[in-house]
Amino acid sequence: GALLWLQWRLLGWAIADSTTRVLAFAATIFMLQAGSYWGEQNLAYHQALPLVFLLGVAALVLTGQSGKWLTASISFALSAMAGLSYISGAVAALTLGATWMAMSSAGRRSDALRERIFIGGLAATLAGALTASIQIYLTRLRPGADPALRYELTSPDKPEFWLFLIGKIGRALGHAISPVGMEFIFALIIAASLGASFLWLIRRIIRPVADAAAWRLACFYVPFALVVAIYLLLVSFGRTSVRDSSIRDAWDVFQFAYYRFHFFWVTLLLPWVLGVAVIAWPCQPAAREWTFKRVALLLAAMFI
Repeated sequence: GALLWLQWRLLGWAIADSTTRVLAFAATIFMLQAGSYWGEQNLAYHQALPLVFLLGVAALVLTGQSGKWLTASISFALSAMAGLSYISGAVAALTLGATWMAMSSAGRRSDALRERIFIGGLAATLAGALTASIQIYLTRLRPGADPALRYELTSPDKPEFWLFLIGKIGRALGHAISPVGMEFIFALIIAASLGASFLWLIRRIIRPVADAAAWRLACFYVPFALVVAIYLLLVSFGRTSVRDSSIRDAWDVFQFAYYRFHFFWVTLLLPWVLGVAVIAWPCQPAAREWTFKRVALLLAAMFI
């Protein structure tokens, strides 16, 4: 419930048009599917806590009206809770904060929002660096830690690393379809959509006169897209090799990625990709109306 409420609040702040906002929010249905952190055999609620805390930071920084010190204090506390609740939360908080600080320093807009993302970014960066150090010490450097408990790592120069990662992206929209080749192409399309949305927003906000609507979308999507990307890289790095020795074929590795719940973080971005897709379309009323119909049709196809 907290995740959905925070998504709605942030989408309402970033997207002025109510129709676009409703279409985008409809994609949060993928956050409710079985086989994620809850449902079926999984009871991994704690792994969703970093997202709850970091979305809380985003809601505070982007939509709040509190003063600088209160914003910084609460952002630090929420980011620290994200980092202490799970190791991925520490890296995510560090990524969120560093990206906000970079956007504030490099952005062409000069307004209160730019100042707020710098303050929130600094607090999140400090909390992320602190908790990441604690997590690394506890899991890797602590005296007496059993090396046998560590997984074999898979480096990015191996094809199975990327097959596993693409599989996680594909799984975000539901269980696999057959044949597997079609599912792989579908997953690549989703990955390309995520990347294209990121690049479009970057291109819009570095213009001499930044687009106000794009700037608001970018303040959420750009840092959280990087958060999810780094999370997926870490998951592939540490989890690709945790499989039965019989899983060797490329398609088997791709399908193996569908069995665990690490795809959940990708579902966070899906509503924002739809929002970017509508806003990126030409602004003529007729074209915008046709875009709504296309997105609605796409959502219907996804739900089926």
